Amino acid sequence: MNFPFLGGVVDAAFKGRNFEALDRPILNSIVSGRPSLEILNHNISMLNRLTADLMVIQLTDEYCCYDEKGTLLPHLEWYPRLNREIHRLNRGLRDGVAERAIPNLERSKRALEESLGSRPPTQESDAP
Repeated sequence: MNFPFLGGVVDAAFKGRNFEALDRPILNSIVSGRPSLEILNHNISMLNRLTADLMVIQLTDEYCCYDEKGTLLPHLEWYPRLNREIHRLNRGLRDGVAERAIPNLERSKRALEESLGSRPPTQESDAP
């Protein structure tokens, strides 16, 4: 998974001096979202790297991961832990976008459309 757009919103807000227009919940989302994306990206890269290493071992020993009782060996506890952490971060980011960012953008869009709809037409918009 790759996130090439890290920090683009923050950079645009700083460069365009747009922070004045952002309310506290949006600022909190920006501040917490960027590190979460970076951690998620790092964790996915680590999982991919470790899983590739583990696959090499499994080619020679298919019983390398579990003890006699079928329990995951202690030195491999990173696998379920890392998967849970990736799931938690991804779910948090998804919820932030779906439950806060998109509804906030839709409200802002409606408010802008309403404010533009109540303005008298300009000469440019009257031109054919």
